[in-house]
Amino acid sequence: MSDLTCLNASQREAVTFGEGPLLLLAGPGSGKTFTITQRILYLIRERRITPEKLLVITFTREAALSMRQRFAQISPQEVHTVNFGTFHSVFYQILLQSGRISSGNILNDRQKRDLILPILKKITDCKKRSAAEVTELAGNYLAAIGYYKNTGDIENSRKKLPEEEKQHFSRIYEAYEEARKNTGGLDFEDILKECEEFLQRDPGQRTYWQNRFEYI
Repeated sequence: MSDLTCLNASQREAVTFGEGPLLLLAGPGSGKTFTITQRILYLIRERRITPEKLLVITFTREAALSMRQRFAQISPQEVHTVNFGTFHSVFYQILLQSGRISSGNILNDRQKRDLILPILKKITDCKKRSAAEVTELAGNYLAAIGYYKNTGDIENSRKKLPEEEKQHFSRIYEAYEEARKNTGGLDFEDILKECEEFLQRDPGQRTYWQNRFEYI
């Protein structure tokens, strides 16, 4: 049985909420994580929801870990079967478990740098730069590309580059994407779009994952 006596009236309303979407809007330090973990416990203990049917998804890895640790303190038995993760990690697991990708498909920082360095040397004026400066520029471009993939905002993506480099962004992005696709690899930022397209293309897998999680 879950203990509702530790909740105030608003928290109790959120924890015991029935079916459908629920927005819990509150400021820092007001007990959002506490309320969400208590709701997870309530769904398992009172509503008899199978823990594997619960998906707890956050923006950052630190937040997901914190949520999992907080839930482990009140329910050490069920913590191993409730699904905690970030958007990227959850979508990665969907692609992995569906056989769409393997763990070796995700490019690490070195592999991405190896892809973009020849492109930079071909398109930009790298002769006047030291090796360290070219490596730093590669990092700037990869950050800009990652931001663009996450947001689709090309203007703010260019702001991550030195002024004289902004004009090259579109060409370098297109060349980098062509090189990446030729390797069969994925950037971390590609996971979201790849998962979306995969679920749109495959009705059977879409239905499976829609039924896989009963409460999100």
